[in-house]
Amino acid sequence: MLCPKCGARYEEGLTVCRECNVPLVNELPAQTEPGFIRFVTVYETGDPALIAFAKSILQSEGIRYFVGGESLQDLFAGGRLGTGFNPVIGPIKIQVDEKDAEKAKELLRQIEQGEFERPETDASIQAEEIEGSESKGRSFKNIVIGILIGILISGAGFTVYNYTHKHFSGVAKYDQNKDSKPDLLYYYENGILVKSEEDRNFDGKMDAWEFYK
Repeated sequence: MLCPKCGARYEEGLTVCRECNVPLVNELPAQTEPGFIRFVTVYETGDPALIAFAKSILQSEGIRYFVGGESLQDLFAGGRLGTGFNPVIGPIKIQVDEKDAEKAKELLRQIEQGEFERPETDASIQAEEIEGSESKGRSFKNIVIGILIGILISGAGFTVYNYTHKHFSGVAKYDQNKDSKPDLLYYYENGILVKSEEDRNFDGKMDAWEFYK
């Protein structure tokens, strides 16, 4: 007789494990190999309303996804500026399991072309109002001025950030899927990023590492 929890072996006649207090079995269940997911990028954007809508569509279709760089957009330099994404980090990337890549691309194409009707959430309404006001009052001159101001703000913000974090040593933790568990860790030594760890499939275990020299 075997304990299904600790694996201890007992003589015939005993029915409960002395250590774990669980019923014994004749054979242990077969061990299953852990599954691994290879994420591939299927879309890049800086539109927060589109990202929120894409998440809901992918989730409703049962497609596992990962949104890269979303939590870092407002962390570095001048934030998202007027482009919707941080110029240092780049656009937000939507990634899915490679076996679902073609299906996800088709869904995102339909979203982009307006074949899905977006729900009237507060975020989408606000985004549409901002887009409408910008399209009415924006001119080529304003765009050029905005870009120049954004560059100045980015440079100033990046300088301040480097100065304040010059001697920082420790771990910066981020929760990308909002489950109250850190799934992205940055390790710093004297203000220098030396390593990062990431739980890309949100199973509670780090499965991606990057080391910096």
